[in-house]
Amino acid sequence: MLQKLQKLQLDKLLVTGKKFIIYSTYFSVGVFLFVAIFSQIVLKYLLWPLVPNYLPQINRVISQSISADFEIGELKTSWQDFRPAFTIKNIKI
Repeated sequence: MLQKLQKLQLDKLLVTGKKFIIYSTYFSVGVFLFVAIFSQIVLKYLLWPLVPNYLPQINRVISQSISADFEIGELKTSWQDFRPAFTIKNIKI
């Protein structure tokens, strides 16, 4: 009788453990998807449109890196499918 009770308790513990593993896996996948989608939205609507505002800093960093005068005349940012894209015009070295 005692062994039967111990076996039932052990079986219940195993089932509870399996449920915990399954639910924690679902939770982890959900958190990962939320972070991935949230970061995509932040990049698309908040950060990527601001890149052209930093054109003078970009020109200065590139000029210092190559030790020559460098200037990007125009920088446009956009999205193609789910990827950020940009167009550069009027590069002067």
